[in-house]
Amino acid sequence: ELTKEAIESTLFQDVLGSVSTNHTNDSNRNTNLKLACKAINGKLIENITVNENVLNANGEPNSGDFRAWTPIGKSGNSYTGTFDGQGHTISNYTVKGISGTKCSVGLFGTLSGKVHNLGVTNMTFQLNGATDVRAAAIAGQMLPGSTISNCYVTHSTLAPKNYIVGGIAACNYGGMIFKCFTYRVTVDANSRCGNLVS
Repeated sequence: ELTKEAIESTLFQDVLGSVSTNHTNDSNRNTNLKLACKAINGKLIENITVNENVLNANGEPNSGDFRAWTPIGKSGNSYTGTFDGQGHTISNYTVKGISGTKCSVGLFGTLSGKVHNLGVTNMTFQLNGATDVRAAAIAGQMLPGSTISNCYVTHSTLAPKNYIVGGIAACNYGGMIFKCFTYRVTVDANSRCGNLVS
């Protein structure tokens, strides 16, 4: 079961790829962590607020040095477990990019598993010149076999302009989204965008 403390613990973040830790002298541990990332299941047992006041009263991103959320799962090492939000929310988080990089970003970067019963509120992006970005509140990209169900996104600004942007998911390559909605979400892009999926 996942509490705020569990998500913030070094081991849990390491398993999910949320912390860059140098294990060059421990190749077995590196391999085990990558395998764990593909199989871990989690249940959220309380609401999590990552930052305060990520957005202002007009829904625009506030400036400041906010704690960044690093997406769970990425291309080549997607999240294949089951994440059950149990009706709780993760709020006030921002996802940052690195200039010149290609990435899929959101709560989950690349999803092959299942996410359900989760709410996301007050989130935004600071992509800092990253290129070829798939950006969404819950999953940057969904691969075949993935599912997002009974989830919602509210009061969020997803407007990184020159990218592929969706409220629930940015790119869906054979996954399923059902019983999900967005409310008071600004989605803005010069390429492909959509309130649920681009």
